Amino acid sequence: MNPGAIDFLAPLRITGADAAGFLHGQFTTDVTGLASGQTGFSAWCDPKGRVLATFILARLEETFWLLLPQTLKETFMTRMKMYVMRADVNIVDAGAAEEIIPELPTYVAPMDDCDWETTFIRHGIPWITPATSGRFLPQELKLDHLDALSYTKGCYPGQEIIARLRFRGQVKRSLCHAVTDNSTLLAPGAGLAPRGEEKNIGAVVNSAITDKGQELLIVLERPFIESGKVVARDIPDCPLHVATL
Repeated sequence: MNPGAIDFLAPLRITGADAAGFLHGQFTTDVTGLASGQTGFSAWCDPKGRVLATFILARLEETFWLLLPQTLKETFMTRMKMYVMRADVNIVDAGAAEEIIPELPTYVAPMDDCDWETTFIRHGIPWITPATSGRFLPQELKLDHLDALSYTKGCYPGQEIIARLRFRGQVKRSLCHAVTDNSTLLAPGAGLAPRGEEKNIGAVVNSAITDKGQELLIVLERPFIESGKVVARDIPDCPLHVATL
């Protein structure tokens, strides 16, 4: 994948003798088990198990490359560096440094009839942004379906809460694909409601304008996924047609 072709993603380069172990103790996937040349989707959570960021993670020899939304880059780097302390870990904004970014292994196949944002939506790949950071659990984003959530790798922030949800089956919301013919963009974090009601039953994760309106990834309470009566809270005349992923 050529990161330069995906304008909304920023490349970070992470190196250092302690990089693999440090990232393994922070992210939801088995970083130390990632072989050179491999790419995967991963996430970083807070101690309450809420997802702070999602990203593509690749390993080339002992260097890790991370692609995440541009809008989340500064916050991610600042917060991550707080946990480095005395570890030998260097986190660099490779885009700002104008580094030559290597060709990373393809994570998803691009779709010829749509842009990258729509491609990710159709593949069910959720990108966390500042408006949604800290709002969703990994299972609500179906990160386990993307091999972006390991239940066997050991400790990381929020791991106990996330594991408990798995065994107790208490995930009440789920990631869905949705379409609408309304072309007023529903931004990440926009609330969702049952048609004719005010209560909040979910939120937009990602959206992209298409020639037919827009396509979205949303997190929705399970009882409403098949009801066919979901609208944007701020745009009541914007009904969503919801499909499971």
